[in-house]
Amino acid sequence: MRIALLTAAASWSGVEVHTIQLASALKQKGHQVTIFELGRQGYTGIPLPLPCPVNQLDLGFGSRREVTLDSLSFSDWRRIFKQIQTDLAISVKGTFKFGSLAMEAAARLCFPRFLVIEHLHAPLQKITKGIHFKGLVPSFNLWWYRQKFSGYLRSLFPNKVICVSKALASTLEQDYHYPQAKLAVAHSGVDTDLFVSDPVARDLAREAWGIPHKGFVFGTVGRLSPMKNHGQLIGAFSRLCRTTDRDDLWLVIVGEGPQRTSLEALSKSSSAGDRIVFAGFSAAPQKILPGFDVFCFPSTTGESLGIALLEAMSCGCPAIASAVGGVPEILNDPQLGWLIPMGDEDALMASMGLALESDSQKLQQMGASAREHVIRHFSAREKWGELVRLIESMSPGDKIK
Repeated sequence: MRIALLTAAASWSGVEVHTIQLASALKQKGHQVTIFELGRQGYTGIPLPLPCPVNQLDLGFGSRREVTLDSLSFSDWRRIFKQIQTDLAISVKGTFKFGSLAMEAAARLCFPRFLVIEHLHAPLQKITKGIHFKGLVPSFNLWWYRQKFSGYLRSLFPNKVICVSKALASTLEQDYHYPQAKLAVAHSGVDTDLFVSDPVARDLAREAWGIPHKGFVFGTVGRLSPMKNHGQLIGAFSRLCRTTDRDDLWLVIVGEGPQRTSLEALSKSSSAGDRIVFAGFSAAPQKILPGFDVFCFPSTTGESLGIALLEAMSCGCPAIASAVGGVPEILNDPQLGWLIPMGDEDALMASMGLALESDSQKLQQMGASAREHVIRHFSAREKWGELVRLIESMSPGDKIK
């Protein structure tokens, strides 16, 4: 079956990792897979092997330097999608508002089957009560109803909406009234043979970071963006350093993104700036995760699952993570790590303190339990197999259930 993956990567993140792994899994099953970039070259020039061709679609606007996807009309999208000959198209949505209703309507018309993979957990904002004109006119919260209705409209055209967590599927059904029959859940998987606890990799990573072998390292991997909440992690780490006499504590932040400059400035202004390392982007996270003693994942609203969290646990890292989106579906036992309220810096610092106070044997046991949990419930072979079978069930020759 010919399968087109429609993307528009702004920068490298877990969504792009997921897309490459999906393309590889589909290819292994004998499908012809092509990644189509909608105006942005997110996959071009990356330091990773690509399992399939990558084509940049011509949006066809000549001298217009930049075109937002939501500004294109239905007829524009029909013209663009006529460039693609495929049996099934999948829109890879890194954000809930990715593309537009016009794009999805054109995709449903142009392709024999059209699926969506939702990656971002976007719960509907809570309705607010208010009054205007000194209490004479009540607020009708029309913005809330517009947001809810526009979200519902995005359910109309895909044949199936695949969510990477149960929490995400529940939000789409309850907040935006997506039909339950149109929703499916397919968790991400991790190659547990690749992501392992590796003493040699641990030493090499710490040497590259300039950190002593016996140092205690809190670490995180992810795009440097507001959703990942690195600023709060820096704040919690700085406070922790002020409460202890230990001088062997380190925080390593791996990744690139739009917030790097501001985060580095925040780090330098903190009392622990000399213990915070910005390690940049890594094309091989399996080589740097073993360098952490504890993995920190303090994401805010928007995180739907967390591939980096799964990879860290597979490497035997106990984790501290926010109870947001589908994260509780991963970190569902205190023996695996610490689950904290989203956005709670006090809880983050307290959990980091508990990890620091734990003896090495306890941390090793938590790490071993975390790895075993990933092997049992999130192995790449099983999870990618489930997703591939789900996609294959939507082939043009099959009746949609």
